[in-house]
Amino acid sequence: MAHLFVTSTPREGFRSLDHVRHAIGTGHARMLWDTLLTKVADEAGQPPWIPTTPLPERRRASIERGNRDFDLVARVCNRITDASLAALVSGDARWAEAALRQIDCLYDPEQWPEYEDLTHLDHGDCCSLRRGQLAVALGLAYDWLHDFLTPDQRRGIIQNFDERLTGPFKQALKTGGRFTKMRNNFVPVIYGGFHIAAMAFGEDYAESKWLCETCAPKVEDYLTYFLGPEGEFDESVQYAATTDVVVNYLIARQYHEHSGDPLAANPQIDGFFQWYMYFTLPPGRVVGFGDPAPDMPPVVTAYAAAAAARHNPVYQWFYQAYFDKAPDTHRRRSLELLYFNPDIPAGAPDGVMPLGRAYRHCARLVSSRSSWDPCSTTSVAYGKASLEFNHFHADWGQLCIDGHGERLIPDLGSPSSYPQTYPVNRNHCYYNYQQQAHNVFVFGHNETGGTSKLESHRRGNFIHTQFDDRHGATWSIDLSEVYDQAARVTRTVVHLLPRIVVVLDDAKLHGPDKISLRWHTLGLPSLEADDNFLITGKRARLAARIARLDGPAELTIRRHHYSEPYHLDALGTPLEQRREPYIELSAQDRHCRTVSLFCVQEKDAPPAPWRSRDQSFAINTPEGSVQVSINSAQIEVRHPVSDGVWSIDLPG
Repeated sequence: MAHLFVTSTPREGFRSLDHVRHAIGTGHARMLWDTLLTKVADEAGQPPWIPTTPLPERRRASIERGNRDFDLVARVCNRITDASLAALVSGDARWAEAALRQIDCLYDPEQWPEYEDLTHLDHGDCCSLRRGQLAVALGLAYDWLHDFLTPDQRRGIIQNFDERLTGPFKQALKTGGRFTKMRNNFVPVIYGGFHIAAMAFGEDYAESKWLCETCAPKVEDYLTYFLGPEGEFDESVQYAATTDVVVNYLIARQYHEHSGDPLAANPQIDGFFQWYMYFTLPPGRVVGFGDPAPDMPPVVTAYAAAAAARHNPVYQWFYQAYFDKAPDTHRRRSLELLYFNPDIPAGAPDGVMPLGRAYRHCARLVSSRSSWDPCSTTSVAYGKASLEFNHFHADWGQLCIDGHGERLIPDLGSPSSYPQTYPVNRNHCYYNYQQQAHNVFVFGHNETGGTSKLESHRRGNFIHTQFDDRHGATWSIDLSEVYDQAARVTRTVVHLLPRIVVVLDDAKLHGPDKISLRWHTLGLPSLEADDNFLITGKRARLAARIARLDGPAELTIRRHHYSEPYHLDALGTPLEQRREPYIELSAQDRHCRTVSLFCVQEKDAPPAPWRSRDQSFAINTPEGSVQVSINSAQIEVRHPVSDGVWSIDLPG
């Protein structure tokens, strides 16, 4: 009899099978059900997946070496849970048999001799993320398929779980495995995964009580620190999808303990849902700072649960805007179907959430956009002042610009083979992790071309922030603590809606040194007259200009390149040479003051370059002429619509 995430009999405040069967008759829920059945039927016709199965998006090296990479294990878990829920809702034993075939294969030591991936084994892990993922899938399959299983099948699932999952988990606890000391996404994935499995097995498994008592304190402790006071996630935005795992854990406990809805009265998680929205960009990707990749789509299944718990139309809107963006590795279709409540209307954030916001804790991220359109908006400017926990990209002060759904001034993310990118503890030696691969000042020379992870304790701080849905946003950051070579480094950003971004960088060094400012670009930029340059995408064009205001400088266009010995991943495979382009302003001095000007244009619009006179700049836009003037104390921007002057005080 099912009891996790859905009940076999009606119970007030909980989703029952009757509710689900009624909901899938029409609308969005019907579409979810139909696509789930189509997926399950297609997979039922395939042989069980093993570590050498060439599934979509798996790397060739992983397939050849039989690696248990995230993509493989995530797809296996989804295959099991999707088929299990299809059987439970439809009563069709064919789907139960399909789930059991994959489970039997998973438990066969000849076909699956190991569960952990090669990277974690290299770290000495006998139990890590992959067992945490599998624990949830096996537990839910046992719960949802309970009435389809014979007593021998139930005993077999539990006995194999005990030997191949609980045994290594206990060994890791005994020997002090890495995850026992971590304060990151390993905690909810591993401890939370085993706890959900224990709740699913219940009294049928002798170790369930011990697993619950062991795992609950760890996950509950994680819940007290994994989000900042405003809901910020303290790792990269891409890893914030881990919050889906936390939501799943909380709802599993709610159903297991018959308690109140944990999402209805949790302001921190509510704050997280808004934070994640600010750092999700049209047409459906999250901000790409750091690990693992810069183009990852949002994972929004938890928003369906939050919309239902809080009767929140904005969360329902966000879920429906992006639910189909996540790849099959990240999309938990079975839980999505159970969470979605068709009675909650969808309402856009316009007038409810401001267009921009800065967060002053954790990594101190900031975002400003010209509209909440989920598919395309004229421009988005987004950046950060500091570093997240467990984040080793030297990207203090990073700033990126999107236009019409394209990454015009991007973050490069990690090397293409992440997470198998680098030998143990050598990630900071790859250029992606260094200051030189970010849109920030770099001073002097060192072995890695930037600041290493050993200095990740340093912090950048907001000096000033201002957000106005009519004019735009501005923020100033003090980055002095980041640099040994400088006495004072500040960055001031102005985002004038709907399309202008102005960046003033100011540095005073202890002595003469090499100074570099790079802007990474979508495609190779073209240099125009008067140090203007153009970046052209499929839908947008960025008219840009960089000028040093206090002396001479050289402007060049270059590309990155992986060089020996940091050109191989941890499996010994050559990294893809992406050869990302950038434009670099360089000088040799003890001080440097630069202005970078950007205007997002439609690709086919008539060209409109930046013009200059002294320290004033102007450009023609569809809204009118924009004028930018800079003096020692202020940036003044003349707004083309109101013809008023917006004055931004500069850091002293």
